[in-house]
Amino acid sequence: MRVPEIANPTTALRFVAVGLILAACALATHLPYVVASDCLDSDAAVVTLMGRHFARGDMLSAFLWGSRYMGALEAWVLVPFVWVGWGRLAGACIAALCLSAIQVICVARIVRHLRGHVVVAALLAAAPGAAVAYTQTTLYGGRLAATTCSLLALSIMYGKPTIHRTLVAGLFTGVALFADHLMIIWAVPIALAAHRSGTLKSLVASVTPWIVVERIFYMVTTGPKPGVADPWEWPRNIKLFLVDGLPMMFGIDWLAGRRIDFYPPAAGVIWVATSLATVGFAGCAFVWLARRIRTRQGAELFLVPLATAVLFVLAASDIHTTRYLAPAWPSIAILASVAAARLPALGLLGAIVAAVNMVLSVQADALHQHGAAAGQSCRAMLAETAKALTDAGVQGVWANYWDAYRLGLFMNERMPFAPFAGVDRLHAWSDAVRRAHPVGYLLGDATPPSLLQQLEQGGRGGRPIQIGSYRLYVVPDSLPER
Repeated sequence: MRVPEIANPTTALRFVAVGLILAACALATHLPYVVASDCLDSDAAVVTLMGRHFARGDMLSAFLWGSRYMGALEAWVLVPFVWVGWGRLAGACIAALCLSAIQVICVARIVRHLRGHVVVAALLAAAPGAAVAYTQTTLYGGRLAATTCSLLALSIMYGKPTIHRTLVAGLFTGVALFADHLMIIWAVPIALAAHRSGTLKSLVASVTPWIVVERIFYMVTTGPKPGVADPWEWPRNIKLFLVDGLPMMFGIDWLAGRRIDFYPPAAGVIWVATSLATVGFAGCAFVWLARRIRTRQGAELFLVPLATAVLFVLAASDIHTTRYLAPAWPSIAILASVAAARLPALGLLGAIVAAVNMVLSVQADALHQHGAAAGQSCRAMLAETAKALTDAGVQGVWANYWDAYRLGLFMNERMPFAPFAGVDRLHAWSDAVRRAHPVGYLLGDATPPSLLQQLEQGGRGGRPIQIGSYRLYVVPDSLPER
C-alpha cells in the first residue's frame, strides 16, 4: 500500500485522523500500565536497577543479574533515560514504550514492502490486548528490545538488501539472539529473506560473532540457565496455550480458564460481541492467507506464531508465562494487514473492531495490576513499608523475591534487600544483609514454614510488626541459611 500524499487538504485530514486514532488506541491499551508502574514486581525492578548502575559505569553485566541468559539489552536501553532523571519504574515504562513505537514503525515499513494495509498493521501493532500490551510497557531483561531488533532486521531484509544492509540486518539479528534465545522465531524468517535475496552468507557472517560471544559469556557466568519443561509437562502446557494463551493473545481474556491463582474477568455484551467479531475477522484472514500467500514474499512469517507456540509448550510453567507469546504479535499484525489489502474497507473495519476489543481487554485485565487507583495503592503500600523499615532501625532486609528488589528500588537503594527464596540477583546486597545488625525479615503469604518457625522459636523474632499484609520481624542478625 502506497503511503498517501498529504499535500491535498482532504488527504492531510485523513492522515491526521488516522494518527489520532492510532494514538488514542495506543494510549488506551498502554497508559493503564504506566500509571500503575509501582505495582511491577522485582523482575522489572532489577532491570531498572541495572540501568541505574550501568549509567554510573558500575556493576556491568552481559546478562540479567544473577543469570547466565537473557542479555542485559534493555538495561542499556534504559541508560539514557537514567541520565535525564527517569531512573524509576515509570521511566522504564517510557523506555519500553519507545521500543514498542519503533516496533510499530518497523511493522508499517514491512507491510509497505508486502503491499499490505499499512493502517491495519499499525493499528493492530499499536493496540494489542492486555497480555501483549503489558509486555510492551515493561522491561523484563531483553525480550522487548530483542523483538525490536528482530523487526529492524526484517524490515531491512524486506527492502533492498545489499551486502552492506544485510550486514546491518545481521548485526540486529545477532544482538536479538544474544538478548533472548526466543528470537530464533524471527531469525528463521530473516534468514529465509536473506536466502531469497542471495545475501545469506553475509547475514550468517554478521550473526555468528554474536552467537560465539554469547556462548563465551554463558560459560564464564554463574547463575540459573534457561530450561525446558519435562516432557510429561508438555500436555499441561498445550492446554495452557489453548485455554489461556490463545484467548489472551486476541483480547478474549474472559474465555480463559479459571484456576487457583487466576479468575478471568467478567465480560459484558459489547466485549463478547467485539471478541467474537475479532475471531471472525481473524478466521477469514487466516483462510485467505492460507490459500493465497504460499508463493508470496512474507509467507515465512507464518513460521513466527507457529514456532512461538512450539517454544511455549516446551518452556511454559504457569499463566504468567503467557508473556512468552507476545513476540509473535507483530507477525500476526503483518499477516492480517496483507489479508486486509484484498478488501481494504472491510479490513479496516475488522482492525477497528479488534482495537476496541483490545481496549476492553486491557480495562478488564485480571492478571496484571493497572490503572491510576492501583498505582496509588501500590505506592502507598510501598511508602508505608519503607517508613516501617526505617522506623524499626533495620540495616538490611530479607524478603520474598518478588518484593525485595522493588522495595530496594523504591527506597532509592538506601537499604540492602535480599531474597530469602528465589534467585539472588544482586550478591553485593545479599552480603550486606548478612552483615547487617539488626536485620529485618519481611514476610508475606508465600513464606517458607521453616523460616517462620525459626523466627518464632524461642521468641527470637520478637513480636512482629504488622505492615498491611506483611509481618516484619526484627532480629539482631541473620538466621542461619538452609
